[in-house]
Amino acid sequence: MIQTKDAKRSLVIPKWIPLSNIIKNPENLKPRKFPFNVNPKTTDELSAELKLFRDNPNKFLALDILSSAIVLDDKAVIKEINEYLTIINSFPRVIENLIRNSLDKNIYKYGEDINTSVSILRKKLNSYPKNPLLWLELGRLNTIKGHYDKANRCITIAISLAPYERYIVRSAFRYYLHIGDFDKAYYYAKRAADFSSDPFLKSIEVNGAILNDMKLSKIKKINLKLIPNNSFFQYSELIESIGMIDLKLGNDQKAKKNFRLAWSEPTSNVVSHAEWIIRNRFPAMLEDSNLDFSQSFEAQTWRHYYNLELDRAIISVRQWILEEQYSSHPFLLGSCLLTQASNPQEAINIATEGLIANPDDLPLKNNLAYAYLINNDVSNAELILDSFPKDISDYDRIFYYATKGLLEFKKRNVSTGRQLYNNSIELSQRMNEINLNKKALLNLAIAEFESKNQEAILFAKKVIEYVKNSTLPDIRILVGRLEKLINLRIEKEGNY
Repeated sequence: MIQTKDAKRSLVIPKWIPLSNIIKNPENLKPRKFPFNVNPKTTDELSAELKLFRDNPNKFLALDILSSAIVLDDKAVIKEINEYLTIINSFPRVIENLIRNSLDKNIYKYGEDINTSVSILRKKLNSYPKNPLLWLELGRLNTIKGHYDKANRCITIAISLAPYERYIVRSAFRYYLHIGDFDKAYYYAKRAADFSSDPFLKSIEVNGAILNDMKLSKIKKINLKLIPNNSFFQYSELIESIGMIDLKLGNDQKAKKNFRLAWSEPTSNVVSHAEWIIRNRFPAMLEDSNLDFSQSFEAQTWRHYYNLELDRAIISVRQWILEEQYSSHPFLLGSCLLTQASNPQEAINIATEGLIANPDDLPLKNNLAYAYLINNDVSNAELILDSFPKDISDYDRIFYYATKGLLEFKKRNVSTGRQLYNNSIELSQRMNEINLNKKALLNLAIAEFESKNQEAILFAKKVIEYVKNSTLPDIRILVGRLEKLINLRIEKEGNY
């Protein structure tokens, strides 16, 4: 049975995007109304490097100056270096992305050679060890590769060099959430927010406090009435985050009011979160929201999925993966979509790729095992399921029992498989996870058909009657698959 972890996307969390794409995301570096505070020695070194470059231009020094100038939002230096690099037209590929994006040309491609990029960044850092952007990007690439000791060192250095810079603090915040260190994420967010009046930093402080429940009381009161009318974009993530606090405190009306305000001029992160809010809490808000879901690949993917537009959802999820190659969430949904679209081999490929950065992620392992089973690769599915630890949460156990049940059906151990499915059904019912209960029943009904159980039609019709009012796409897809099996059986054997 497939898992998506959608419930864990309930907060306004910034995406840790590639360095090559930061110019295209105004919430990261511009418009800059707030000073970039960095180690003074680093600023002095940049001035010295600029003098050296003007005396003796070379492309490697130009690249280092460019990345620093982008962080400092020094438009004159950016223009000067871009003009030079455009003329010589020769630079390493990983930095080429950064240069061309500063000229508003996005060339970042799926499947870029990460090892090559890491090698180039290491060489750059040997010459320019005080560049926080390069350390941060090296940390991101090491995270994607699953090299967490190396990533941790890179992030520590980056945030030490630039402890109050918006892009660096937000990226470090996302990194620490990714590894489950909520205390450290909150610490760096609060330190930066206390130093600056930047609402983008205040937003991550609020979300860090929500994750660390005991720290909510430490959040200073924010008077949203004082926000200038022309600054809603700058404050949209903070307003959306305050709306989530209202929602958690049970004040739905106040939450809706704040959400509407945040959605008037949203960042892409707010669009992603708004889609989650509309889908999971307030569907009626879609009518007057005027949200442009094309701003967020994550939001697009979920919208297409709920409309059962699997082909379009698969295109969007691949783009979402590019934004969050370290995160399990796009890989989870991607493996789900591809399995449901009858492409289990590609689902296997995506789940396997996602496990590189998330080697212990049980939902991803579950989806990989499920895709193997749909692809009739029982031995590999069994290896994955056998690697699960004994001590897992009851929630994860619902999926484990169902997927293990399918495994036993594939091995023709029907009674064992049926018992495992029943374990999943009973556990989901006991936990009041009604939608998971429906999915487990549908998966059991399909397995009964594949085992050629003569009572499968009667059982399937009861299950379809039980789940008929569900609007969830995975349940609707399973119902469609089950109805097709019923029709084929009736066609072959006649109705009874």
